[in-house]
Amino acid sequence: MTQMMDFGGQQTSHDAELAELRRRLQVAECDQRDLYFARLLGDGYFSTAQEALEAGNAFNLTFPHRYFIILSARPEAWRELFVSGEMDRRDSNFILRNTLEDGLPGTVHAADIQGKMIAIMNLEALPETGLQGILQDAQRILEVLETEYGITVTAAVSRAYESILDLPTAIEDIHRVYEYLALLGEDRPITSYEELTHAHMMPSTTSYLELEGRLLGCIRASDFSGADQVLHELIQGEFGDAKPTIDTVRMRVYGVVNTLLYLMNDIRAVVGHETVDKIDPGPRLTSARTLEEIVTVMDDILGQLEQHTQKKQKSSILSWTEKAHTLVEEHFSDPNLNVAYVADQFDLTPTYCSKVFREQYNIRLFDFIQLKRLEMAKVLMETSKSLKEIAQESGFGSALTMSRAFKRYEGTTPNHIRERIRNAEQTEGTT
Repeated sequence: MTQMMDFGGQQTSHDAELAELRRRLQVAECDQRDLYFARLLGDGYFSTAQEALEAGNAFNLTFPHRYFIILSARPEAWRELFVSGEMDRRDSNFILRNTLEDGLPGTVHAADIQGKMIAIMNLEALPETGLQGILQDAQRILEVLETEYGITVTAAVSRAYESILDLPTAIEDIHRVYEYLALLGEDRPITSYEELTHAHMMPSTTSYLELEGRLLGCIRASDFSGADQVLHELIQGEFGDAKPTIDTVRMRVYGVVNTLLYLMNDIRAVVGHETVDKIDPGPRLTSARTLEEIVTVMDDILGQLEQHTQKKQKSSILSWTEKAHTLVEEHFSDPNLNVAYVADQFDLTPTYCSKVFREQYNIRLFDFIQLKRLEMAKVLMETSKSLKEIAQESGFGSALTMSRAFKRYEGTTPNHIRERIRNAEQTEGTT
């Protein structure tokens, strides 16, 4: 009996091999493209602008215009399909890259560089409004990524440069923006280097020397509770409404550490060397890397000193924290209500107010405000109101802000919450 050959099976296997070969070639080409970006953004790889432009031609990457601006998009949370495994990182990056290239002005090319999507904008002329128009375009892109694809992104924008060889400096702008946000613990959807410069920052109205004098007076009087308040007032003056510029942020952060270390000699004179040595303030303060860490260490040190001198004032603390709790419960839907507003009602600094509130209720004041707004938002989702209306009525500034809050505290999107509520209602209706 003659054996029949399975030509159909051979063809299927051949097609699969070709498809796999094409996929590998595409991956290799994409990797080479990303490598070109890495070299372009690295300092000193290309010696002339012409050399850099010619290298880009190999990947059909042209930069025909005069001005260069970099936008870095750092994904913070991916859509459910990515988490479940139905979509891989390359698919999500494809969405991110195409959205940036289609939504930003000028000739735009983007690539995945070390976990960040770097988009290079090449513009013929700068907008009349400066970078503001570009920031507005980027804001719309972030909203599309959030609402349409469920991808939460933090973005940073560099200054404008006039040569492709300036791109390493532009990427340094990006790194410094992210460092600024990390040092101060800020959560912004998008930040530009330009808005952190002197021309856009409010000068400090606080006298650092005057506060240092008050601080020293509290320490010499063994009033460590008062010292804690003055320190938070000092930090509020340095990092509150009058934020440091991107050029001075490191100096200000580590200046606070140096001030605290300098005061240790006076603290030793008040409580003794043994007590200070047990607390071990020096290594703890110098190892802190962000303002939040510095504040946490500082609060702990002063808290232990306060316990040592037995100067807690629990009755007064209980009084204002209960009023603060009630204030939030009654006015959380006011979009102007925030930690600074609550603290101002009791003549406290926001940092100190939040610290004591957390000690009393085991939750940060900021988180308490956000969770109350989320509770209201979930109730309103049972109605036919739009997400924008729900965000406004529950106290969020915008639908994007509400969406980011849902992602942070609920791990999902408002649309997913609303769908879950409607499914539950339908289930109850059929039973």
